[in-house]
Amino acid sequence: MAPAPNDDRPNQSDSEPPFVLPAPPPLCNKDRRAGRLVPYMVLVLPFTYEEQESWLDINKLTCTNKWEHPCTRSLCISATTEVLKRLPEWCHVGAIPRDDDGFDVSVYSGIVISSNISKEGLGLATDVEYIRHIQRIMSTKTMPFWIKFYARA
Repeated sequence: MAPAPNDDRPNQSDSEPPFVLPAPPPLCNKDRRAGRLVPYMVLVLPFTYEEQESWLDINKLTCTNKWEHPCTRSLCISATTEVLKRLPEWCHVGAIPRDDDGFDVSVYSGIVISSNISKEGLGLATDVEYIRHIQRIMSTKTMPFWIKFYARA
């Protein structure tokens, strides 16, 4: 019997449990520009570290190169990218232009990842300059996912 073809998904060891997204909270917004994009639902998730800690146990994903990149928030970008790499295979990250919303980088708060095919989502705080890096991580996926930018309250 021939081996299964390589579908470019990361291998998962038998000892590591599958990564499961938590159930989303009942907080939903319809994007005001949805008519110009594929219709989708944005899940508004918490951005403070304490709220995220209870939402997803991100503390287990610690950065070993803390000073080699700008960690401007208590949630480290290495932990963020590690979570993104473990998202389900149908996820794809795409950026909605920041200037479309009129948000200035100085008040940038975070991102929320949402899907037009699922009510599941994962909110993560990170730095603007890593958006392209996050897109590269997810570039092999096939279903549309969007990064929505939010201004600081």
